Amino acid sequence: MLKIVEEIEDYTHLHFTEEEKLMEGLNYPDLADHKVMHENFKSTNKMGSGLLS
Repeated sequence: MLKIVEEIEDYTHLHFTEEEKLMEGLNYPDLADHKVMHENFKSTNKMGSGLLS
């Protein structure tokens, strides 16, 4: 189960990084707020994996 959670965390990081690059290239007006949402999600996700270890 821990391996699955780690894979989700890895994919989440990749997805958010690529999405933020795309949004930056398009001058997305709410990028800063969107990055905060990503950070909040990643923090919550890391907390979940800590419970499984």
